[in-house]
Amino acid sequence: MSEKPFAGLILRDDDSGKVLVAYIAPGPLEGRGFHSPHLERGDTVLAVNGQPMTAKAFDALVEASHVGDEIVFKVHRTGGPDVTSVPTPTHEGPEEEFSFKLASAAAWSGPVGFPNATELSAVADAIDHQLAPTTQPTQLEAFIDAQLTQHSLNEPIDKLCGVLADTQQKGWGQNALSRVAYGFVHPKRLLRLGKAMTDPLPAIAGDPRQCLTQAATLLDVAPPPDSDAFELAEPQKMAEWLAAHIDLASAEVNRAFAGIDPAQRAKQSEQIQALLRQIAAPDSVESSPRVNEFIAAMQASMHIDYGAMFAAGSRVSGVLSLSATAAPATQPATQPAEFGDELRSAVSGPILAARKCEAGWIVIGGPDSNTYDMSRLAGVIDVGGDDVYQYPKGARPAVQVIVDLAGNDQYAGQGIGPGSAVMGVSLINDCAGNDRYKGDFVTNGAGVMGIGILLDRAGDDRYEGFSWCDGAGVYGAGAIIDLAGGDTYVASVDSQAIGGPKGLGLILDAAGSDVYRANGPIPSVYDTPAVAYSMSQAVGLGFRRYDSGGIGIIEDLSGNDRYEGGEFSQGGGYYFGLGLLHDRAGSDVYFGNRYSQAFAAHDAIGMLIDDAGDDDYWSMTAAGQSGSWDRTVTMLLDRAGNDTYRGDGLSQGAAAMQAIAWLIDLEGNDHYVGAGTAVQGQGAGNNYSYHATGAFSWSLLLDASGGSDFYSSGRKDGQTVATGALNDKQPEMSDLSGLFIDTADPLSAP
Repeated sequence: MSEKPFAGLILRDDDSGKVLVAYIAPGPLEGRGFHSPHLERGDTVLAVNGQPMTAKAFDALVEASHVGDEIVFKVHRTGGPDVTSVPTPTHEGPEEEFSFKLASAAAWSGPVGFPNATELSAVADAIDHQLAPTTQPTQLEAFIDAQLTQHSLNEPIDKLCGVLADTQQKGWGQNALSRVAYGFVHPKRLLRLGKAMTDPLPAIAGDPRQCLTQAATLLDVAPPPDSDAFELAEPQKMAEWLAAHIDLASAEVNRAFAGIDPAQRAKQSEQIQALLRQIAAPDSVESSPRVNEFIAAMQASMHIDYGAMFAAGSRVSGVLSLSATAAPATQPATQPAEFGDELRSAVSGPILAARKCEAGWIVIGGPDSNTYDMSRLAGVIDVGGDDVYQYPKGARPAVQVIVDLAGNDQYAGQGIGPGSAVMGVSLINDCAGNDRYKGDFVTNGAGVMGIGILLDRAGDDRYEGFSWCDGAGVYGAGAIIDLAGGDTYVASVDSQAIGGPKGLGLILDAAGSDVYRANGPIPSVYDTPAVAYSMSQAVGLGFRRYDSGGIGIIEDLSGNDRYEGGEFSQGGGYYFGLGLLHDRAGSDVYFGNRYSQAFAAHDAIGMLIDDAGDDDYWSMTAAGQSGSWDRTVTMLLDRAGNDTYRGDGLSQGAAAMQAIAWLIDLEGNDHYVGAGTAVQGQGAGNNYSYHATGAFSWSLLLDASGGSDFYSSGRKDGQTVATGALNDKQPEMSDLSGLFIDTADPLSAP
């Protein structure tokens, strides 16, 4: 890899026979995506090294060359500032010639550019073995297979599935996750995958320590060792237990980052945070002048010992099993000043005991209301009172633990916020009360190159953040586990179960009617008036062209819930990420904009599964309710209830650009309203990759078990239609292949 040549240039063969500039990466051409000092997207390539050359031939030339070789380009400057879905000449400029030298790919590639040594087919087979003892089709899969045969769709669908498997193979980098890969290799078995991922999650409510085990499994990390039990005792013994285990966890954190020069760790922490702020802006990796630092930060993730990271979390996870609401106070409370000036400035209010370990101070807070400066404390066990936990900006211990046994508490973060860590571990177990968790960036159950778990056992709670918050994982795991109450989650972008590269973001909400809101204030990335950009609510997000996305899951077990999002929200994926929103009970409302409610864009997987209730789905603008775009797979499954679907274009089981989109409703009297023709089992064009692959998309709407249903497309109950048609003049614009099926047959899904 170290001497693989790199041009950082993607060309595209135009339908008219021209060779156009599609993308210019940082590297020898100093690219920033669509622009560089040498080329613009849409410029016409006339010759390379004096010869006319196709895009494929140029890629072969670079691959056969060496680092330092000179490449001579002759171009016609036909590009411009207009951004279109494919590169398009926009004006007539001069012809120019210039040269550049090929660079080393290792210097300019993120982890996706470093091939995964594990055989992809072996990974898919191993996941198959975990999902079921047999790979025989389920009842639903068999029904759909029969429909494909009946409508002569097996050949085009098999071709499409081959394209998706090849897409994953090309993106099979160091941080690619096996479960995402399985969805690309076996897209027809997506519901089995979703079931396997979510079935173990409700058990976390009974034993929150299992969160670490499930997170490790989803991130392809060996399960951590069992944790030591933590029990209530006299205060000094509790302080000593926590001090010893935090020191053990700190040693594991050091082991996790042993592959990174200790002198560079602070810089690494700053760089990864700067990268995440760039993504949340939202801007691409290459649009920043710090692109070299961002690439270095991503490459550093390949040197993390994730087993040690999860072992660090396990060392202190015994505190998550504690659910008592009071602790015995066998000694009188004292003032922090009695333990020295450090505690005088870190704690306000009486404490029962304190112990200093290598990682920092451990404090056992008294039954009154206390205030804690968490930049100065490694651990707090508070036995009562309405307490305040403050997270100012600046450094703090790498391992941090809070157990709050009673009271209506406030957790306020100006810096890295409550239950969150960068290159470390942070755990909170709040056992009672109506609590408020508020921060800005990397807050409320976020793990960035680390692990952050926020467990709240009772009360009507409120979680507020801006970005990378409310269950966010990047090169690690972040989770909120809320076991009771009607809760409110409010954030803006990259939040509410967001899994970045090699990351798991999880929200497990066990009870209550909850509100999830991520709908502003960042404006639309498409300049749509009065619309916000979200990328939130169960999303797996990759850094396009640099690193594969992770996994984001919302698992809501009960209640009539409301999900409010903007663009890119509610069960979706972007660039080899996988997002899954699973709501098990209640009549729920889903509101989103472009790309929402089981969406995926650019090589990703998105799922929304609702098990019960009369649900209302409302997505606007485009690509919603299983709307799939550009080599992606989406699934919206509603198992029961009288449901209403309201969407715009490319929605309700509609795919485009070599993608798969399924909407399956298994029961009830349902109402479907969509705009245009690319809705309700009919897709759109496929010009992105048709000439390279010859493949069309696959769109499906299946409504089973009869019922009295309405379709705005004019389709009827009891009807089966093969949708879409071949465009003879421009086959790449064909909207094949699709199926609309309304059947009285009762069907069951995994």
